[in-house]
Amino acid sequence: MARKFISFLGAQAYEDTRYFFNNDPSVLAQATGYVQEAIFEIELNNWQPSDKVIIFTTEEARENNYNNRVTRNKETPKLEGQGLEHILERLQKKGLIGQYSAVTIPNGNTETEIWEVFQSVFTHISEGDELYFDITYGFRSLPMLGIVLLDYARTLRNVSIIKLYYGNYEAGRANQKPGELVHAPVLDLTPFAQLQEWTSAAKIFLNGGNAEPLAALTEKQNPEISRNLRLFAPAILTCRGWQLVEDIDISSFKTIVDGSLTSSISPQLRPLLEKTQEMLAPFESKNLHNGLHAVKWCIDNGLIQQGYTFLQETIKSLVMEKIVSRDCLTKIEYREDTNTALIGYIRPDNPNLRIRTNLVYYRRVYEYVSGQPGLAEFYGNLTGSEGLRNDISHCGFKVNYTTSQKLSDELERLYNQFLELKLS
Repeated sequence: MARKFISFLGAQAYEDTRYFFNNDPSVLAQATGYVQEAIFEIELNNWQPSDKVIIFTTEEARENNYNNRVTRNKETPKLEGQGLEHILERLQKKGLIGQYSAVTIPNGNTETEIWEVFQSVFTHISEGDELYFDITYGFRSLPMLGIVLLDYARTLRNVSIIKLYYGNYEAGRANQKPGELVHAPVLDLTPFAQLQEWTSAAKIFLNGGNAEPLAALTEKQNPEISRNLRLFAPAILTCRGWQLVEDIDISSFKTIVDGSLTSSISPQLRPLLEKTQEMLAPFESKNLHNGLHAVKWCIDNGLIQQGYTFLQETIKSLVMEKIVSRDCLTKIEYREDTNTALIGYIRPDNPNLRIRTNLVYYRRVYEYVSGQPGLAEFYGNLTGSEGLRNDISHCGFKVNYTTSQKLSDELERLYNQFLELKLS
């Protein structure tokens, strides 16, 4: 892992400017024609010898502003050997930076050249790098390209985006006082780079149900939301029905989300919390119907196998709740006998009946199921030897296996069909 400062350099003449950071004009950098010098003077003055400064330039920019310095002065239009390279050499001698180099890139006038720029910058980013990115002199599409590239590198190279700089010379010039150099702010655009990370986390959560990336991003700002996300979403992903019904305080989670929406939170988090609030709305603490809400969550997020499991086990639990105490819901013998009554609809006096609880309990389950029109037939279609739950549990290793698309379509149909049964 290494720290790298990546910056672009243009070909035009840059005026001497005094830059300031953190919206604090009382602390000004020394006058310089290059924002990179100000950044290392004020912000990054603890650079180590192994850290790298990489400047990307076109051939014209290398000649004008890296090797030399062009000016708007007609008498001295070019200062030989006084470009950014000279400044970096001086900063290195002062111990403010480590290694530095310039990399030539094309002008970016065509789509092909833009991709060449992209590839060139990406090649200089290594696994686990900590990146500081300066787009002050980024020309044409480079600022946008840089932000996209950072997100790409974060995904493929596991890099950290520490800071994204932009020296706003135009804002300083607009407020320039007569007889003074421009005092320009260096803006911290890191939140915009982080927005890409939030976007990815949101997509993973909202389109797949995996909350871990979002939980990691919210951990510092709101640890309670992060903690609850790490409890709630995995409970659905891993089919933890009892945890979803009994152990997770969903009502408290909803209260935390509601309270956060009325407080001061980051702009990127608010829409996500509003969506989370909407998704949590049907769930309640200690409610068996959370299993059915989980089926709907699975349908919406493409979690087909989990959806079938939740549907089967929730049906058994709802039937059991009608007959025994909730404490029995986790007892395997009760669940197996309930399954037998549901799937086979076997009469209590059938000599082939094998039960693990007692005949009294089984008879009550049988009587309840027989009083719910369509329930046994529905459950048999769902879980029998030819049922979809069995098909999916055994990976479709059968002659006439069900296609993945049909499994998805049938889960939604079965879910809606079960709701129509309206168990009494």
